Amino acid sequence: MINFVVDGDILGLLNSFLVSTRVLVEIPIGQSIQLPTQYEVPWHIMASFLTAAPTALFVNALRNHSMEAVIQALREAGGDY
Repeated sequence: MINFVVDGDILGLLNSFLVSTRVLVEIPIGQSIQLPTQYEVPWHIMASFLTAAPTALFVNALRNHSMEAVIQALREAGGDY
């Protein structure tokens, strides 16, 4: 199985937070292909994940998780998938 992951998507952000706090251990399934971010997620907000206003972070993170973002990222990456 191949997983296409757009950088900055909501699941990636939550997963990295849970793995960094040792609540969850990441176990990849199949092959993951990282694709470029389509909707910017402000890094200063990501750094203060729990204290920041969640809407500013989650709006674009949710947009990066959409199929529209995956299709745009695949076109941008230009890979033969």
